[in-house]
Amino acid sequence: MYSDNGTNIVAAFNELHDPGVFLKTNSKNIAETVENEGISSSFILAASPHFGGLGEASVKSMKHHLIRVAGNALLTFEQCYTLLVQIEAILNSRPMHPLSSDPSDLNPLTPSHFIIGRPMVSIADTNLLAVPDNRLKH
Repeated sequence: MYSDNGTNIVAAFNELHDPGVFLKTNSKNIAETVENEGISSSFILAASPHFGGLGEASVKSMKHHLIRVAGNALLTFEQCYTLLVQIEAILNSRPMHPLSSDPSDLNPLTPSHFIIGRPMVSIADTNLLAVPDNRLKH
């Protein structure tokens, strides 16, 4: 398990690995499972997100789309949640590789295949270009 060196993650790591606090108060099964599965933790250097690789690249992509769409707008919880879900669908629909070598098959392998087993398909939004700007709130 790799993560950045954020203070909240380091504190959680220390709390989880303190045998006097967590492992003794909880089940012995947890320690055995972690040991049997060979799970270990590694941290990147503090204040160096460029060492985070793909994880940091996906955070950068999410921030890029979020800033371009929302900007400085004040969103309600539901609006923010909807926007984040839509950005998630966009990022998980990026083509990675063709599913077959057949040139007439245009379906690519996407990250959503690993998440839900199929491509994410959404209904297109209504075209609002003909609606006057003063009628739209967001």
